[in-house]
Amino acid sequence: TWDQLKMEVKYLSRLNAFWRHSLKHKGPFFPRKNVYVEAHRGGKGLEPENTMRAFQNAIALGCDSIELDVWLTKDKKPVVIHGLDDGDISKTTNGKGKVIDKTYSEILKYDAGKGERIPALEDVIKLCKGKMWINIEIKPMQSHEAVFKVVELIEQYDLFDGCNVSSFDHRFLQLAEDLTRGKLEIGYLYDSSKDTPLPSIDYIASHGHTANICFLDAKPELGIELHKKGMGFMAWTTSAIAQE
Repeated sequence: TWDQLKMEVKYLSRLNAFWRHSLKHKGPFFPRKNVYVEAHRGGKGLEPENTMRAFQNAIALGCDSIELDVWLTKDKKPVVIHGLDDGDISKTTNGKGKVIDKTYSEILKYDAGKGERIPALEDVIKLCKGKMWINIEIKPMQSHEAVFKVVELIEQYDLFDGCNVSSFDHRFLQLAEDLTRGKLEIGYLYDSSKDTPLPSIDYIASHGHTANICFLDAKPELGIELHKKGMGFMAWTTSAIAQE
């Protein structure tokens, strides 16, 4: 119930709230309802962010979806970590340096919290497929090869009805759309503190199936206009009842 959701938000800090009335691809985890709860980085308020431990906890709590962040290693392995804007791992691990400058075997040496390792995206897909939706954010400031590798995994695990790809680099979104011939749900990410003013509704609708908007910019009238275009609407990242 909505009251139960409000109680959970106090503990599940940094969750994403979905308003997805009109998904282009209606997977098994999105029956028609008004609000969906997504565990941001697996629910970082409870477990180390972007770790298998966090994703397992999100499943146990009954979240509808998880959000995670992807960087490509030096040897082209998609791994799940947010890091700093340039991919430096020092923010959430006991290591230093950028993901793109390290091999996968090197990445595995670092502690991401409570003894957890930085997971491979493939391992997260294996864990979550059939249990919850996966919002895969491909971080900018890396090669477009990251898009190819993510799409390869989505195709390998036939995850088209169980995930979406999002990014602040809208060229990545266009590439993902082209590579999958329109089969993949695309999430248009926008943050007014980083980007130019919010583009037109027509522009957003032409670049994604779901608009992922910072909650500070997520006005009801914007949601109404997006729904008219047949788009889903997500407000990130709500951390308190007052932000609903």
